[in-house]
Amino acid sequence: VSTQSTWAQPASVKEWAKTGEVPTLMETVENTGCTVLLGLSGIAGQFTEPIVRQMAANCPRPIIFPLSNPNANVEAQPVDIYRWTNGTALVACGSPFPNVEWEGESIPIGQGNNAFIFPGLGAGAVIAGAKKITDNMIMESSLALSDYCAKHWVGEGRVYPPVREMRNVSLEVARRVVRQCIADGYASGSILEVSDIDAHVESEFFVPEYPDVVLRAFGH
Repeated sequence: VSTQSTWAQPASVKEWAKTGEVPTLMETVENTGCTVLLGLSGIAGQFTEPIVRQMAANCPRPIIFPLSNPNANVEAQPVDIYRWTNGTALVACGSPFPNVEWEGESIPIGQGNNAFIFPGLGAGAVIAGAKKITDNMIMESSLALSDYCAKHWVGEGRVYPPVREMRNVSLEVARRVVRQCIADGYASGSILEVSDIDAHVESEFFVPEYPDVVLRAFGH
């Protein structure tokens, strides 16, 4: 109960304008004036045109992430979100989508996938000999991804890096996780003696190399 109380809504919710006992998504967007809408329902089409237009009315740059997988279950198509918000929304999806062509621009649709975080978080924990994965380490993973994207890709209008940069992102996440683990006091082993964390973490990453296999026929 104590953890759930953080998310409890104020008594003013009772005064919301709504048609039934439980407010609809549209009524929630209207009454809260929310500026971020995350799609985790697995139900296609949940973000209807009126809902998306209301998001655009709530703020100049609404964040709308229809994250459900696969693409057939996405809450709204990225192209529709741009059309309904007149190109003002920040959009990312859970699966790959092609760029949206809008007013002469080709806008990349970021893939909001936990694969940007978990490999680096896991690698960092292993390299650090972590006795515990702390909330700080998880937060640092997110900040590492954000900083990487801000440094390399925000200038091109991307909310997330391209998936092809997964290894580079994971490396940066792992470095930050190792440092945070040490700062939190949960690191153990040889990492505590390492002076160059960046170089050490990179040295621990493997590079997949696949040798050519030649099939030869042998007679009996």
